[in-house]
Amino acid sequence: FIPNNPAPFYAEVESYIQQMRSEGAEALVIFLHWGVEYALTPVAHQTQIAQKLCDLGIDVIVGGHPHVVEPVEWIETENGGKALVFYSLGNYVSRQKEAANLVGAMGKVKICSNEERGTYIDSASVMPTVTHYNANSREFRVYPLKDYTDELAEKHGVAQYDGKVSVDRFKKVFDDVFGDCTAVTVEN
Repeated sequence: FIPNNPAPFYAEVESYIQQMRSEGAEALVIFLHWGVEYALTPVAHQTQIAQKLCDLGIDVIVGGHPHVVEPVEWIETENGGKALVFYSLGNYVSRQKEAANLVGAMGKVKICSNEERGTYIDSASVMPTVTHYNANSREFRVYPLKDYTDELAEKHGVAQYDGKVSVDRFKKVFDDVFGDCTAVTVEN
């Protein structure tokens, strides 16, 4: 889609929504490649598009592209509908050369359905991750941040580009974005 001309995108999404609903879809999730590289907060066109997709009936929006994590929030429609937006989960695996680009997140959403409430998001969480690579950049592994250690950080290949890294440095990147997050549970 083109951010300054989203009408064709919205029409296409609306068509898909109608098709999916007619085929029995109870919850709708969309994945978007959007945002500005290395921006730790969503830009105006992301929030505008998220609102429009919520208004159209999307339940969960998952974004990527900025190469860094961005916040998560609930947005609402005028008629009381709502959507959960993960603006960016960052990189899952990366050999980028800055510590901030090696912090990612895994989103988790529990969708339930019953006669009383219909289909709804029961809970949501985000788990911070770190991509680790060695000095020759040939061995990669993704760790939950809670399992990453300073001993591993001492061997991280990013040090040759962005200085020494540590668990605290990676946590700071995540906390700077999610520190005040109330939209989801942060799994630490």
